Amino acid sequence: MFSLLTEVDRYRLATLLDQFAPPVRVFLGRSLMAAAEFDHRPLSGVLPFVEPTLRVIPPESRLKILERVAQLSRAFPAGVASLFRTLGRVFDEGGEQRTLEWIATGESVGGRNADAGTAFFALRSRTSLLAIRGASPAVYLSDVQGLLVKYLHMLSGTAVGLTEVDTLSFPPPLAVEEGILMPLPFCIDRFPTYEENFRLYRVLVAHHAGRVELGTYTCSPMRLWSALSPLVQRINSSTALPADDLLSYFHLFPRPDLIESLFLVVEGKRITPRLVGRYPGLRADLMWADTLLSLMPPETAVVVSQLPDSAWRELGATGTVSQALVLATRLYVEFFEHESRFSAVRDNSRFDGSGFGEEDTTGFLTGVELEAEPESPLLGDAARAERRRRALTAADLRHVYDEWDYEIDDYRPHWCELREIALPGDEGAFFSKTLTMYPELIREIKREFQRLRPRMLQAVKGLEDGEDIDLNATVSARIDRLVGNSPSTKLYSARQLIERDVAVLLLLDLSASTAKQIDETRETTAAARRDGRKVIDVVKEAVTILAVALEEIGDAYAIYGFSSNGRYDVEVYPVKTFRDELALEVQGRIGGLTPRGGTRMGTAVRHVTRRLKSVASRTKLLVLLSDGYPEDAGYGKPVVPPTYGLRDTAMALREAERCGIIPFCLTVDKSGHDYLREMCASSRYMMIEDVLSLPRELPKIYQRHIRTQSAL
Repeated sequence: MFSLLTEVDRYRLATLLDQFAPPVRVFLGRSLMAAAEFDHRPLSGVLPFVEPTLRVIPPESRLKILERVAQLSRAFPAGVASLFRTLGRVFDEGGEQRTLEWIATGESVGGRNADAGTAFFALRSRTSLLAIRGASPAVYLSDVQGLLVKYLHMLSGTAVGLTEVDTLSFPPPLAVEEGILMPLPFCIDRFPTYEENFRLYRVLVAHHAGRVELGTYTCSPMRLWSALSPLVQRINSSTALPADDLLSYFHLFPRPDLIESLFLVVEGKRITPRLVGRYPGLRADLMWADTLLSLMPPETAVVVSQLPDSAWRELGATGTVSQALVLATRLYVEFFEHESRFSAVRDNSRFDGSGFGEEDTTGFLTGVELEAEPESPLLGDAARAERRRRALTAADLRHVYDEWDYEIDDYRPHWCELREIALPGDEGAFFSKTLTMYPELIREIKREFQRLRPRMLQAVKGLEDGEDIDLNATVSARIDRLVGNSPSTKLYSARQLIERDVAVLLLLDLSASTAKQIDETRETTAAARRDGRKVIDVVKEAVTILAVALEEIGDAYAIYGFSSNGRYDVEVYPVKTFRDELALEVQGRIGGLTPRGGTRMGTAVRHVTRRLKSVASRTKLLVLLSDGYPEDAGYGKPVVPPTYGLRDTAMALREAERCGIIPFCLTVDKSGHDYLREMCASSRYMMIEDVLSLPRELPKIYQRHIRTQSAL
């Protein structure tokens, strides 16, 4: 039914068919005709891509593939338009045989579910990508993350997490969050074999282990300012001291990306020989990686190639991270001041005439005792640590997550982007106000939680020393002595502390709906009627009281908030991590919680699941506190209730359970029963009808219901 096409599209189609020999033309025409009869509208955007796509497929494969597409068009014409958009990529990655198998798999998927089939051929389903990957040498971080974490821990002896980023670079970027979260590319397909791509993952991890062991993250630009400032002032007139962290230092320069890249390469040259010395088995991998100049930014590769080998040997033998930073700064300044000359000296071995010959460089590396620079009196240890922590922040780090689409019965791969955003605080004002508002309640809850403590002790018998005599053991020992046997010396008992091994993460919905005022038409206190509290205020009060209660019982706990504005803009707000104490800064963050945007629950649940997985506790609990169902821009069709969001969140909760995490959902939405039963089992959720009772009820619910889940 080409008559439905516009005149322009009919002309394009005729021109397209004329480009190919009759056998190809026949199969191509059949495919496009079937697609036009089903729905002619998508063809308008596809026709310009068909000819260049088919040209990249060799003639010997082109006819077989088009014959298979023609068969597909009879069984599933809805997928043809999407197929022609992605066919070139599929063939590039899989070749002829894998492409034919991919089409067959998509036809089967489309026969069961039309939406799933369309997503398959558009490469917007995990099944589709896995079908291509069968013959692809690409390595995906999600597939090897467990191995790499163990490898990293083996090398560095520290617990370090991995997170996905889009880009591949070598040396790898600096870790964030004080060196404990390492960014790695979500996929490496740089080389023709799986083994080489996985080898590069190993090298990236080894470099990070070397940075941890050899002090990269302890570098203090402030301590080096007397040596750095003359260099910095050659390109930046500012004489202000930088913040005491690397990223702030890099941003003193017009090209922070270049100075950072130079530092990473120079630091890599310092740590590589020492890693080889400690772990000889890494030699082959690290020497191979040193040849991968194509992974460096071109300018960086040109600059570092000018230094003589003796300078690198000296740096690797005796250099410090401080010397690496000063050397990188000098290289940057030379590049900045003589940039026009660099293109002419790509094949030279030095910066001729720049003062950076072999003698000068080696003398610099061995003659300056930068580590002996005195500490700046302007900052104390705590302030320096805090500035380093702020610099190594995850604020700009993007986490990518799949999303479950029930309509195609598959995951949308790498569908949502999430960032952790630091919250402004109120210096603990709200926290303190809450404590003064509920003094009796807090005392009552503390008493209830303290009653759990005796259960944390159990009688242990058969000890050689203890608090009490074990009468049974004493009698048995006496009998043994009388009959001539050697009596036991384990005659005592004691009550020993049972280590509580519980970690709970509280995930708070900070959607815009939490800004609404609480319905005061029902019976409430006079104070509640006067102050016109909002839902978010009561949630913060409940969190405050629960935090105080958890401090009593000793459970490890963390608090995160979340909101969203479409799948590319999901935000999670760390209020208290498992490492944080309930200090003034954390108290201030509780007060800083405010209503935000939408409620893309599934993505937030997947993110905090990853956080909980890294906690070494026997029992892990995830408590989701919300005021309504999951909804967000583009989060499925705009229907009530939003089935897409409910199914995605339900799948995310099941994923958490498969990781050994026990989820529990709480809602202050009166209609919560209608949709919570679709998200989780009846024993895993609870509805609180009176919002104002949340501060009183949340700690009790945790004590009586949530904690008991671990025993089920």
